[in-house]
Amino acid sequence: MKSELERFVWSKSEPRKSLECHLYEAAVVIGILLTNSIFSNLLPDLAEWLGLTEEETVRLAQYLAGVHDLGKAHPIFADNERISFAKNFFDAHPDLRFPYSVRHYRHERGSAEMVMRIWKRDCLFDTDLRGFFSNILKLHHQGKNGDKVSADIPEWVNIQDSIESRIRERFRPPIVQFEQLRHADAACTVLTALLILTDWLASSSPFAGNAEPIPEEELTKQTLAFLERIGLDQCPAVRGNRMTELWPWMKEDSLRPLQRAVEETYAGCGEMLMLTVLEAPMGEGKTEAGIFTAVQMARYYGKTGMYIALPTAATASQMVDRVNTFLKDQQIPCARLLHSMAWLRDDAERDLCQSKGSDSADGLEDWLKPAKRALLSPWAVGTVDQALMAVLRIKYGVLRLLGLTGKVLVIDEVHAYDAYMSSILLRLLEWCRDLRIPVVMLSATLPREKKLSFLKIYAPSITVDDIEKGYPLISSVYPGGRLEQIPVRGSEQQSRIEVSCRITPPGECASTAAIALTTVREGGCLCLLVNTVGRAQELYTELKKQGADCPVFLFHSRFSAARREEIEKECLRLFGPRHEERPGKAILVATQVVEQSLDLDFDAMITELAPMDLLLQRTGRLHRHKNTIRPTALTNPRLTVLVPPGEDYGASGVIYYELYLKRTRDLLERHPVIAVPDDIPVLVDQVYTGTMTDESEADAWFRQQYGDDFKAGQAETVELREPDPEDFLLPGNNQVFDEDDPWIAAKTRLGEDSVRLAFLPPPLFEAVRDLQEKQKNIPGSLAQKIMRYSVSIRRKTWDGLASGEEEQTSCLDGEGKLFGMKLLCAAGEAEPVETLTAEAAGRQLVLDRERGFLIHDKQ
Repeated sequence: MKSELERFVWSKSEPRKSLECHLYEAAVVIGILLTNSIFSNLLPDLAEWLGLTEEETVRLAQYLAGVHDLGKAHPIFADNERISFAKNFFDAHPDLRFPYSVRHYRHERGSAEMVMRIWKRDCLFDTDLRGFFSNILKLHHQGKNGDKVSADIPEWVNIQDSIESRIRERFRPPIVQFEQLRHADAACTVLTALLILTDWLASSSPFAGNAEPIPEEELTKQTLAFLERIGLDQCPAVRGNRMTELWPWMKEDSLRPLQRAVEETYAGCGEMLMLTVLEAPMGEGKTEAGIFTAVQMARYYGKTGMYIALPTAATASQMVDRVNTFLKDQQIPCARLLHSMAWLRDDAERDLCQSKGSDSADGLEDWLKPAKRALLSPWAVGTVDQALMAVLRIKYGVLRLLGLTGKVLVIDEVHAYDAYMSSILLRLLEWCRDLRIPVVMLSATLPREKKLSFLKIYAPSITVDDIEKGYPLISSVYPGGRLEQIPVRGSEQQSRIEVSCRITPPGECASTAAIALTTVREGGCLCLLVNTVGRAQELYTELKKQGADCPVFLFHSRFSAARREEIEKECLRLFGPRHEERPGKAILVATQVVEQSLDLDFDAMITELAPMDLLLQRTGRLHRHKNTIRPTALTNPRLTVLVPPGEDYGASGVIYYELYLKRTRDLLERHPVIAVPDDIPVLVDQVYTGTMTDESEADAWFRQQYGDDFKAGQAETVELREPDPEDFLLPGNNQVFDEDDPWIAAKTRLGEDSVRLAFLPPPLFEAVRDLQEKQKNIPGSLAQKIMRYSVSIRRKTWDGLASGEEEQTSCLDGEGKLFGMKLLCAAGEAEPVETLTAEAAGRQLVLDRERGFLIHDKQ
């Protein structure tokens, strides 16, 4: 019979829940996650890593979940004067209080210390595994430190022993020895992530009414209903072994060579790869080919979904619609969109994609919405950053790894990442390899050295001489490190791009605008693509000044969030695959936001100089759709490249390595025509791996190497370590950041720190000020409205503008959901003009509907 103290010990206070009830519920939940959820595919791998049977693995996980909060059986945790039932109990039993004051007791650390005492006493597990398993318990609330506090009050020790004994007797954990483990890091990292998720699930509202343990059958039904409600129940597999079965709109005789090649290679394959790299020209159908390959990998490895990672939010927003059309045909719930501005998508549109549940006041349908949980969704599309964060030292980053373990990871535009992001990507591939997460990588312009670095993660013995020079090419690595490379016969994209170099001083606008207007004199859609926002704004203004006789549009990253979304949709409507509203004559002035993955089609392009691979990516927007009607003067794709008169590359030289710019310029001057696809791999390799021709190139090469080494070193300061089969390294990543911290949020990309400004009309500004002064939370609907008026700028720019007096009166630091933002009191009409102005340091800040963010001197 339980003592009065045992009956008192609690876990949740509102409403009250006994500690043993929460522990029991957690044990049941983790068992269901491993046997009857989207994570069930993990069980065979987890059992292998632990050297156990699947049934033993479930019992071990249930036991660990059943003692994860044992540290709450401690007088410091239990004695809370703000909770009436706790105060009353200790007032009646003062001898059970802790004898002295402690500032920071952390119950998860207490759990680890309590089980270590019990395991040592009972010789449960060996020494190494005690350390591993106790650290799993310690990490279930990550990044929080506390004082080491023992409780040697006999009554409390007896309660701890009694609860642990009942949990052990109920779930019968196997006696694991270190020698049994096949991969300590993989097993313990996954168990840590499962325990975190289990604790969150068992602490959610569906279980709140269970003050004491309920029958297991009833609890199982409750848990299964909850998992189904939030989308973590078992997900249906994609059907179809042929391209035309996955995409009914495709015709067998219209399959592109790459698509036909992957179908012939992987459909019903008896041996399945772990990594594939698909290289083919822009517009070759790589997305469908990649998804088809991923579907075959998912079926073979028992994965439940996919994460499709793209370089930018704009490309992700476009891709999610394509993926959701595919999933709708498969009768699979909609993919979740994951990037920093994903909330801007209309809630009603998202709700149409939900195939389960109904609107409810408890909001359970949005349980996976927070960024920490979103990657747990079976299907998701977003920026590559969301995947890279799985291997950064951030709180709950292991949940992202857990989300990926149930998926195939598809990474588009893998050439697009610098040395910093590539270092993090390589670390992610190492974890994918050890956690058996299949990976598909797509690129049109991948240098051989970079491809080699990806392949070596899975096949360490290969060298650059083993890399085929064919193009298009499928490169695959199978378990055990076997490399297979399949040249693709033919290409859908067979074109000859006319290239002309125009000498133009950096920053010059008048002649560039004149060239643009001349290009479309007889009609056509032109993209004028430049490397900085300021340059784009200047050229847009100059085109207007020169009296452009056609619509001129501007697209860059420094518009308000809401306006940028409008522009993305407008560009796709006018220049996308559907031609109903395509203008006969128009100019789009843009930055790199249109460089990759966006399905836009232009008759001609003028671009500032960039490294060859990125320049070729830009040409992927030229004559992209064969059924587009072209003006007579632009029947052939035409690329005009603006090059400087000397070696001063201006702002472009700050953005890109000058060595690559110089080599690209030299090659372009010798290639007045680029043949697609044949010239793509040759030109890219000549820029990135060509021999030094003179002393200036050697100096530039050493500067570039130093820059790359510096970036890779910076990445190491935020990455997890490489997984270790013989150790559990997660506890050693001792500097843990919160992903909501603006510092870490930017650390998937190494660049200048940024700050987000929100231009708020006075009524909205005052409403926020009032809420913050009263220390009230900002409602989600209000936060969304504020974000629609926000824009991201360089922090250095803001630091140069901010002044103390004005910050106090007309600028607020955002709190809660708006943490890290600067909220400005702005004048002007927010709707529908969306032109707002604010003042800082005697200058006028403008958020303009036409041109985006601007800074003017006050008149």
